[in-house]
Amino acid sequence: SDLLVDLPILTQGAIRIGGGEICEAGLSAQVAWALARSAELSPGERVLDPMCGRGVILVEAVLSWPKCHFVGLDLDETQLQGARRNIALLRDSPGIDILHGDARRLPIPDGCIDAVICDIPFGRHFSSIEECRSGLYRDVFAEFDRVLSKSAGRMVLLSSMEQEPWVLQAAGFPDATGEAASEEGMRAKGSWLCTARRRIPLGNWSDASRNLDCVILVFRRPDKGSQRNTELPALSDRLWWETSAGRADWATTKISARPPMQLARGREI
Repeated sequence: SDLLVDLPILTQGAIRIGGGEICEAGLSAQVAWALARSAELSPGERVLDPMCGRGVILVEAVLSWPKCHFVGLDLDETQLQGARRNIALLRDSPGIDILHGDARRLPIPDGCIDAVICDIPFGRHFSSIEECRSGLYRDVFAEFDRVLSKSAGRMVLLSSMEQEPWVLQAAGFPDATGEAASEEGMRAKGSWLCTARRRIPLGNWSDASRNLDCVILVFRRPDKGSQRNTELPALSDRLWWETSAGRADWATTKISARPPMQLARGREI
């Protein structure tokens, strides 16, 4: 006779990465998780990636903060198809909505988003450097400011170092480019505090000459009634939540931040 043994196996929220199992992945999964970690998300919060591409930030975020609600939006339908395929690889039904739309005209009501997390265009693969500087950053930041909570809104953005001054100008730090402040920049001044600037190379770690120097920028709303400070923090090699090992320890930190393991009985693993 046959003996059937039911062994309860523990699993932790995860998605297979590499070998094409995240469909045509773009941004590094660890960098995507680090962006979400820097937003300091709480259960029940609404989180927006307004240029979500293939959804890697959304996937990494929902695995660690499953009690938040995530919205991804992109103008490129091909990118959104990749995002939907990536999300479909998650074991459980995630709290992620995918929308087709333009980040310069977000189909989202005022003040209903708690955090924006975004790998914004560098002007290399999408758009151009000139287009980003001449109006794109200004327009998307105006929309971020509109949809984010006026009291507790946060932004975590990935930018190239080359474009950082223009990103900061759009966020209300008009002296960053050395150019005269625009009317939009002056209106934005004081709407945000920049609390962290973390340099990070992206690309081929084995060949530093092929890396692109980038920066993680963290913003939050000023405290009500406090004096608004437009001073920029120093550029650093660590964020406040990192260990002394820095990026080398992100994978371990990510695993420890994931929800506890659960029984996998009856599930495909």
